[in-house]
Amino acid sequence: MSDMESISALLLPEHIALDVKAKKKKAAITALVSLLHETGVVEDSSAAVREVMERERLTSTGVGEGVAIPHRLASWIEKTSIAFCRFSPPVQFDAIDNKPADLVFLLLGPAGHEGEHLRLLTRLARLLRQEDVRKQLRAATDAPEIVQILASHGG
Repeated sequence: MSDMESISALLLPEHIALDVKAKKKKAAITALVSLLHETGVVEDSSAAVREVMERERLTSTGVGEGVAIPHRLASWIEKTSIAFCRFSPPVQFDAIDNKPADLVFLLLGPAGHEGEHLRLLTRLARLLRQEDVRKQLRAATDAPEIVQILASHGG
C-alpha cells in the first residue's frame, strides 16, 4: 500500500451518512453496504451484508467507546472501500465495553490484499481511539466535514 492510500482518500463523501436509524447490527451493516451499493462499488448488496455478518459472528467488530469497524475481504470487491454511518440512536455491536456504537466504519477490501486491509484497519482503529477525533465526528454536520476531520488527524 502506498502512503497515498489514506483513510480520508478512500472515504468518499457519497459513502457517508449521518444520523442514520437502525435497530440492530444487521440493519446497521445493511445501511453501510447500501451506501457502497448505490455508487456501484458493491454489486450484490444482500450477499455483501451476509458475508459481513458472517465475519461479525466470528468476532464482534465493536471496539468500544461507541465505535465499530465491521470489515471483510472478498472476491466481489474490486478496490478497497470505506463507508461511514453515524447512528442515532447508537446500535448494539457487542463491544468489549458493552456500549452501543454510533460511529461505524465499514472497511471492504479485495481478497488477497490482507496486508493493506490490516494496515488500514489498524490505522482506523488507532485514529478512533483518540477522544477528540470521536468528539469531532459526533459533532460534524456533513460528509465533507467527516473527511476533513479524518484528514486533519492523519487518517
